[in-house]
Amino acid sequence: MEDWSRHEPKFRYMLLDRLRQDCEYYLRIGGSSNCLWAKDEQQQIQTMKDIWNTFPDGDKPEWLTMEEINEFARKMGVSVLPEPPNNIF
Repeated sequence: MEDWSRHEPKFRYMLLDRLRQDCEYYLRIGGSSNCLWAKDEQQQIQTMKDIWNTFPDGDKPEWLTMEEINEFARKMGVSVLPEPPNNIF
């Protein structure tokens, strides 16, 4: 598993946007994992979540929320596990 946090924030933002665009294209053409960066729907979504979670709360992309990633997953037929709570007491 890739440690995305070791990459520069600019690279992570750019890759996350690329993955988002891949998902939009995938849905627009009717679904083909060949057009996905990860070549697999589950891995594409997991990579997006992993990268998104590397950003601190104040620096998370405004142009992509976790809810939107989960919506991509739903539309692509990827099962989504509930996100762990942010505040664990």
